Amino acid sequence: MAAKTTEFAAIAYFAILVACAVVGQGRAQSPAFEAASVKLSSDQQRQPGATGVPPPIPAEGQRTLIYTHVTLMGVLIRAYSTSPSQVVGPPWLGEKFYDIVAKVPPGASPTQIPAMLQGLLAERFRMQVRWTDRQKAGHALVVAKSGPKLTKSTPDHIL
Repeated sequence: MAAKTTEFAAIAYFAILVACAVVGQGRAQSPAFEAASVKLSSDQQRQPGATGVPPPIPAEGQRTLIYTHVTLMGVLIRAYSTSPSQVVGPPWLGEKFYDIVAKVPPGASPTQIPAMLQGLLAERFRMQVRWTDRQKAGHALVVAKSGPKLTKSTPDHIL
């Protein structure tokens, strides 16, 4: 009986080791830029018409990502595919302007660039992102208790 218990324990131990190895291999390393330069923009004044949001992610085959005069808020928006109203953070996210030049590794697809931007923000700015649900004020258009009071329009009332 003791031999069977020892054999079972050895098999269970081996199965756990194999499972740990498979899980360890399953973790893909997050994609990263080959090289990246992040510098404060020489002009810290907001340029007329400038939003601070970088242009869209470059197309397939472009090996250099160039963002000039962008804010960290703008880079966050591109990295996480979100809108400015969804980002809560310190005011300096939208106050300072940066120039970012990064070399995209060969074979990387445009869909991997947001993850590369996320890694760049975490590495260079020690930025941490936390997702939370927040309630916001809003209005609801509902039907009154007495029912809708709409009338069907006639063709001569259509604009």
